[in-house]
Amino acid sequence: MHKFSGTSFSQPIHFAACMIVFGILQVVGFHMAKTEYHNGAPHYNLVSSELWYQNVPSDKPIAEYAKDQGFDMHLRFVDQTEAAALEKNHKQKIWLGMAIGIAATIGAIIVFGIFGNSWPAAIGISLLAPLFVATRGSTIF
Repeated sequence: MHKFSGTSFSQPIHFAACMIVFGILQVVGFHMAKTEYHNGAPHYNLVSSELWYQNVPSDKPIAEYAKDQGFDMHLRFVDQTEAAALEKNHKQKIWLGMAIGIAATIGAIIVFGIFGNSWPAAIGISLLAPLFVATRGSTIF
């Protein structure tokens, strides 16, 4: 292994690779949370299966009956339990994205602060990815 003033060349390469991985995790995590938050809760047609099938006239197709009742035909038809599951999944994606982004930010600060031996630079570099997502991230993905 080549040496340059007591430091191996593989150490900066590993350090740079760690910072790239942390940066990618920050961008992906914060972008996932931002996208889920801005898209809002999932949209669907909420129907009660018992009432739905009891009231459908036999001479009319179900799709035509649903359109006459004011349902949006481009959305899914779900019951109460499936709607609750969709809402829960939406909230979990927001929190998961935030957790990934925050964990990657803390990891980048620790790795850069310990191995790079510069805490102000660690904090500055670890804030670049969230700033990128906040300003331009939605146009890339």
